[in-house]
Amino acid sequence: MGDTTLKKIIQTIGAAALVAAASGLTVPGFAVAQSPPPFDITTYDPAPGPSPWGPGDTSGASNTQTPAKVYEALLRISTGRSFRLAHDVELGMPMFPGASPPFALEVLPPMQLMQQMTIAEQLAYAFPVSQLGTQVDALNHFGHLPDAGASFDEAVFYNQVTGAELLAGVGPGDAYARLGVEQLKPYFTRGILLDVARHANGGHALAAGQEVTATMLMHTLAAQGLNLGDIRTGDVVVIRTGHGEKWHLGTGGVDADGVFHPGYYLDVVPGIGPTFAAPGIGLEVAVLLTGRGVAAVGADAPFVEVQPNFVIPDGVPFPVHNHLLAKSGVPLIESMALDEAADFAADRAAQIAPLPPTLRRLLNPYVFAFSMDPIPMVGASGSTVAPKAIF
Repeated sequence: MGDTTLKKIIQTIGAAALVAAASGLTVPGFAVAQSPPPFDITTYDPAPGPSPWGPGDTSGASNTQTPAKVYEALLRISTGRSFRLAHDVELGMPMFPGASPPFALEVLPPMQLMQQMTIAEQLAYAFPVSQLGTQVDALNHFGHLPDAGASFDEAVFYNQVTGAELLAGVGPGDAYARLGVEQLKPYFTRGILLDVARHANGGHALAAGQEVTATMLMHTLAAQGLNLGDIRTGDVVVIRTGHGEKWHLGTGGVDADGVFHPGYYLDVVPGIGPTFAAPGIGLEVAVLLTGRGVAAVGADAPFVEVQPNFVIPDGVPFPVHNHLLAKSGVPLIESMALDEAADFAADRAAQIAPLPPTLRRLLNPYVFAFSMDPIPMVGASGSTVAPKAIF
């Protein structure tokens, strides 16, 4: 490589990135595939414990969003390219089956203000706005019952908040009293994209019901020039399964002629038949990621968690939701749009492949600046979001 070429490369890196290299924010060297740490579901306790941020904490892992994480994120920007990681909210989009009528906007009559015109619209139907499109789950979305016969009041949510406390003082028209999505702090941090479909599944989308295992995660990290230690406290990890290619199919289900059509939420699983079905992580990976101190976990699939999930503790059919939300205070970001960003990252990785190892790690496009802020609906169990990746 000539001196002129190297000079141009250094100029494109930018001063901030060079500071990162000099201050030890990156670790030179090649990433090698690691073995995942052992996980034994028979000894796993699904009951939520106290928050590491204290008995009054209601923000969970979003507490990691500090000024230091903002600076770390800024140091990951080398091209200035940004991508919205959300699907359009529009008529005909996939909706959680049976939860609501289709999304629609009702156009209001235009209003003339002298020599100006203004337009507006309103939501035409009642539907769960907290669980619409690309969305983040708040910490009150899932709780754990001490036994199957327990009541909602006895349910234990994040930081051992009870169902009774969620309802305390709540009247008609009120939202839940604790752990609402407005309690999540704004996110501006490092994002890490794990393109499992590209690097651990032969370049193909994972099948409905296929689990992203810890071995697949480790293989993906290595293929992307990373290792488990590159996932730091306060990072957001987003996982591409390839399921986003089914978004255009709609929800899925039985049509007017009685014929079942697979879609984004519903598909046929061998041995089960039509059901909720999508790829995603299992409890093993959820435990692995919370062990790294992540601030949120997202995926291009409707549940983040694999569905159906066959590896579950007794009485906990959604163990990933329980572990991330109720036990760890880590929000889930569901139904992300990751294909465009993943293609850019892959192209960028190929572009910088001739560089020395230290520069490749410094410019690794699978680690980028990530931003997200939920709509602060007080007490809501989630929010539509439009996260952004900045490379």
